[in-house]
Amino acid sequence: APKPKPTTPAPPPPLLVEQLASVGNARQVVIVTSSSWTTDVATLQTFEKDAAGWHPVFPAMAAHIGRAGFSADKHEGDLKTPAGMYGFGTAFGQRPNPGGLKFPYRQADSQSVWVDDVNSPYYNTWQENAALSGEHLASSSYVTAYAYAIAIAYNVSPIVKGKGSAIFLHVSTGGGTAGCVSISQASLLQVLRWLDPAKSPVIVMGPSSVIRQY
Repeated sequence: APKPKPTTPAPPPPLLVEQLASVGNARQVVIVTSSSWTTDVATLQTFEKDAAGWHPVFPAMAAHIGRAGFSADKHEGDLKTPAGMYGFGTAFGQRPNPGGLKFPYRQADSQSVWVDDVNSPYYNTWQENAALSGEHLASSSYVTAYAYAIAIAYNVSPIVKGKGSAIFLHVSTGGGTAGCVSISQASLLQVLRWLDPAKSPVIVMGPSSVIRQY
């Protein structure tokens, strides 16, 4: 009988980060995917590019997104997380700087407000004025969520009134969010200490069915 030909093992499928349309000059990429547009359950994955190419950083992390899922057309108050690719802004929290971060860190105080009033000239910015309408970052209602967080640079340049505000990656409270992405505190601290502005990190978010378009 003829000897069977040796089989060449199939090459491993490309990493998800390698399947994205473009990540520009980013060398660190966070990808948040869900099974549909309407679920609030998601998975967060981390990738970094070095001389040898892309590689995963941490094991996949359980995440939550907006209670109403993802949106390709985010609006203030719709309880949806904006799909697309965005950078990162300031790291912050109610607790002191946990150390080891490469991004700037601000500790929220009683005056810290992230303005959500669409008619305010300060819409979608951090202000130190407790009289303004918005998320009072040091409020006891955010004691878990905003123990530590980092701003996702959504609707920032230019800021469009009504397109959504205060989109963060923060600590999970166990369920869907008002539009942010949340993971466990231990996972978040790993990610925060890994993110490096010098590597132009981005976060890419959306249902698995469309994530490769971003």
